[in-house]
Amino acid sequence: MAFSDTELMKQTYAGLILIVKELQWSLERQKCLNVNNVELKHSRTRDQLLTEREARNRQVEFDLMNAKDYINSMLIDTENKENLMKEYGIAVSDVISFDEFRKNKARLRGGGSAPPEGDWLSDMVCGTEFLVRPKTQKTWILAKFMHAGLRAGCVLVIPMQGDEPVQDDKQWVWVDPVELCKFWELRAILLVPEAPVME
Repeated sequence: MAFSDTELMKQTYAGLILIVKELQWSLERQKCLNVNNVELKHSRTRDQLLTEREARNRQVEFDLMNAKDYINSMLIDTENKENLMKEYGIAVSDVISFDEFRKNKARLRGGGSAPPEGDWLSDMVCGTEFLVRPKTQKTWILAKFMHAGLRAGCVLVIPMQGDEPVQDDKQWVWVDPVELCKFWELRAILLVPEAPVME
């Protein structure tokens, strides 16, 4: 049988209450026994003993109060966490399935081998996102583009910022794919859109 954190805390609280009540009962019992017998064993007066017991009882009450406050704060904290999980833990829009992640992850064309030489741009599906770097200068900085269409042997290439294409269409460029492939080295194909199913 599984218990939630709140139920466990309530049981712990109930157990602590029983322990404290037993302590108080034993203190009262000891108080009754000691009041009668201590005057014979010790040279202290009855008033001094009562004052010491009252101080101990106050300390026990103070400790009990602190324990109750601590347990209450833990219960409140647990309830707040449960409420947050109920409120925000269900719908997480930016989480994708592992299969979708594997399908969309960066991969080189040709199953991990080096990309083909020549015109690799014209054969791409419209909407493909890819990373390139200049062949003339070896740099660690890559440029990200999206293939946006093919017309009359030319390809429309849209620069991308993060995961979104640049919205300013003045930065969109029609390119000669052969010349672009001479200048840019294909590093990775990030996303290949699925072709729509025709019914």
